[in-house]
Amino acid sequence: MGCSIDPLYGTSSAPSARRRARPTVRDLLRLTAASLAVALFAAPASAVQGPDANPWVPTFDLSEEGVRIEWDDRAKLRFGGLFQGDWGWIERDAFVGPGGWDGEVRRARIDMDGEIAKYFVYRFEVDVSGHPARVNDPDRYYQDIWIGAQGIPWLGRFRVGNMKEPYSLQHLTDAGHRTFMEEALPTAFTPGRNFGFQLDNHHFDGRMTWALGGFMEVDDDSSFFGRSDEWDLGLRITGLPWYRDEGRQLVHFAVSYIHAFGSGGAKTTHPKSGYVQLGAFLTGEHRPYDTERGVFTRVVPKNPVTFPFRDGGWGAWELAMRGSYLDS
Repeated sequence: MGCSIDPLYGTSSAPSARRRARPTVRDLLRLTAASLAVALFAAPASAVQGPDANPWVPTFDLSEEGVRIEWDDRAKLRFGGLFQGDWGWIERDAFVGPGGWDGEVRRARIDMDGEIAKYFVYRFEVDVSGHPARVNDPDRYYQDIWIGAQGIPWLGRFRVGNMKEPYSLQHLTDAGHRTFMEEALPTAFTPGRNFGFQLDNHHFDGRMTWALGGFMEVDDDSSFFGRSDEWDLGLRITGLPWYRDEGRQLVHFAVSYIHAFGSGGAKTTHPKSGYVQLGAFLTGEHRPYDTERGVFTRVVPKNPVTFPFRDGGWGAWELAMRGSYLDS
């Protein structure tokens, strides 16, 4: 059982359209090679215990989260990905246009993250689906590309790079961990990912989290030069007044605020939006809650589906419904 209250507030004096940055293939190769090199040369003197240990032999682990490679406690690297397809039947009418069966690849992402010496962290994610790109646009799109440090006294974690602004429980929850593939209507005003910095931390055994950051809107070529007058200041604070049975019963409360600064004399708007979502697992699971980030995480099935099917279970099944409201 869970209850979530996540009001959002924001003011804007800049156009609401947001863009996502695109890397080149050379950029991706360079970043991947650099990350691997850093992880490799940060390897410990001994990754395997014993007198005959080879310091360059890492340990590997394959799980639902991807492939993990570890060099003792001094370097960790994880590779993963996400694929989501959207297919359906659309009835033809004057508003929709041509009907019939249609589909698209909603998300096709490759990601990599890790840590070095326990204190330095990084993440790299790119979407190769082209959605919501222009038609016949083959370019790849940046998602999360940032580096940072964790374990800073009082401040917690500091990150700089391209990342999500601290706004909205639904938006900050990873796409692969949400109940619905389609986001609710309030995300029309979500800033999305931009280039900037962010500080975040958790207190009182995870009962409270906060995040504060400043971001500059990026162009399609991943550059913010020439647009230095368009930037955001974001703040998010969450609380858990009720948390029982490792998150099976909880009440989540959060307040998010984004102030967008810009030029051009655009009209300031105060949109009103919200959504209500209800869900129940038929197979006994619950949606885990990350007390360090103030978001929901991946559901772990009690009886996962395995191959061949006769050796596994039915997985996790959930009935859910949602209603959204938007008034611009």
